[in-house]
Amino acid sequence: MFGLSGDLTGLSAEAIARVRQHIDFYKQWREFIRGASAYLLSPICSIDDRASWIAFQLQNPSEPKTALVFVYRLLDGLSHNSFRLRDLDITQIYTVTNIDTPNSPQLVYGLELHSFGLKVDQPHPNSAAIFIIQFSDD
Repeated sequence: MFGLSGDLTGLSAEAIARVRQHIDFYKQWREFIRGASAYLLSPICSIDDRASWIAFQLQNPSEPKTALVFVYRLLDGLSHNSFRLRDLDITQIYTVTNIDTPNSPQLVYGLELHSFGLKVDQPHPNSAAIFIIQFSDD
């Protein structure tokens, strides 16, 4: 289920465009998300802990060549982190796409994503990113 809250009428045109982008993303990935299992990639923290990162990976058994990774930087002082991904073929090359910069995908070996993790840079506290991880056709 997708939902929005707050006063959407008070948002800037830029913020409305970003909300639209996320609605479109959800519509495109709705079936994948509905059938997916979630894996927590970040350490388990107290619900009161607001100075950390939260990351989870969605895997859908019907689409084993694809994963979605959601990353949230709360009030952590570091602007970068890495999260080791699960259930990847370490012999494959993956295309990693941040939905905020879809024209700049990166090619990364499954071994690197599994062993060293997906490297994430979130310069602002209380920000989020979504990554699409797919087998590369290259």
